[in-house]
Amino acid sequence: MKKTIPFGILSVALIGMLLTACSKQDEKAAEPVQPTQAITQDSASLADKDHPASVKPEAAATLESTASPEASATPGSSAKPATLADQKQTAEPTANSGSQITVVGDSVMLDIKPYIEQALPSIHVDGKVGRQMRNGEDIISSLHAQGKLGSTVVIALGTNGVLSRGKFEKFLETLKDVPHIVLVNTRVPRDWEANVNATLKDAADRFPNVTLIDWFGTSAHHNEYFSKDGVHLTTTGSKAYTDMLVAALNKL
Repeated sequence: MKKTIPFGILSVALIGMLLTACSKQDEKAAEPVQPTQAITQDSASLADKDHPASVKPEAAATLESTASPEASATPGSSAKPATLADQKQTAEPTANSGSQITVVGDSVMLDIKPYIEQALPSIHVDGKVGRQMRNGEDIISSLHAQGKLGSTVVIALGTNGVLSRGKFEKFLETLKDVPHIVLVNTRVPRDWEANVNATLKDAADRFPNVTLIDWFGTSAHHNEYFSKDGVHLTTTGSKAYTDMLVAALNKL
């Protein structure tokens, strides 16, 4: 015999089933982000870590240009920074610049001054028209006393008058501490030419720090070296005198 379920009980059961279905639908709507979406984001993050973005060429060039020399130096490199001694040596004038040469002369020296200064840019040249030996001695003595005299002193005087042998040698005695005294003899068609050249030669023979340069002999038979007065120099003569003097100075 079959059992019959009352209608009231069946209605209650149907309502319960409907409420349960609605509850499950609400829970489904409240679920978090789907796992597949999260995995996609995590994979992108891992890809960024494993394959970082490359630096643009412009940025790389900027970084390279701003790198310090110390950072870019190769370890173990043999290159060494310049020392103070190296800098000092570089800054000092060369041996042939003329920086330690003092020249005192008369108007003939004025003729060659532009050429000797071109050959020896740091040389000190003092020439004056009409200068006598005694005037030159005063100039040299003053520079010597002030400590401004070069280690090489060139005396090119005698064009304008005779020399007193005694006074001249006494003057040279005061310059015994100067390493090099260079005397240049003269060619002047005057009565005192022989006196001047003989006095200069005797001084060179007597003093070990004195050297004689023979302009008289060098200029022999070279009329093209001289102007009409036979004393002052043409351009050709000035260059010849300069070449003679520079060659002698380079041998000291």
